[in-house]
Amino acid sequence: MIRTVTLPLSFCLSLAVSAQLTINTDLSQAQVADLLEGLGVSVTNVVIDCPGVSMGQFSGTSELGISQGLVLTTGHAADVAGDAAAFASTVMQGAGDPDLTVYTGLDTYDACAVSFDCIPYGDTLAFNFAFGSEEYPEFVSSSFNDVFGIFMSGPGINGPFTNNAENIAWVPGTTVPVSINNVNGGIN
Repeated sequence: MIRTVTLPLSFCLSLAVSAQLTINTDLSQAQVADLLEGLGVSVTNVVIDCPGVSMGQFSGTSELGISQGLVLTTGHAADVAGDAAAFASTVMQGAGDPDLTVYTGLDTYDACAVSFDCIPYGDTLAFNFAFGSEEYPEFVSSSFNDVFGIFMSGPGINGPFTNNAENIAWVPGTTVPVSINNVNGGIN
């Protein structure tokens, strides 16, 4: 059974000062597929919709607990490896994501999305992700609300998003969107 997964993102990831990451922003669709593919799943038909160098491969050590993967940002992906104390905002002048706009009820900008088809060879499909934001903490509860979603569509799925997709990235144990207004020092 083929499932289509879209990982749209409207945020800028910021990591701790102790991070020792390298970022490669020169990735092909095949390289992205290799990063997303894991044990028990095949990934095909990768579509990248990110402005400029907003997407990259990260590797190294950090406080994320994930040693390598794909970074999606609203700015320059290489900024993720920089000093977390430094302001690292890069405006990409990109469009937002319609599903994230519906998801949050707010306009979104500079979205970076990766869509792909996947075939799980079992009954479980899991994604490890870490959410961070350059907008945190100074813009919490403001109109700047960086947000993340994983939208899954396919046979038997009838959600409210594009291609009848459902979002599967919620604050754990809730139906609350993953965003800086919902995940911060005061809540979740």
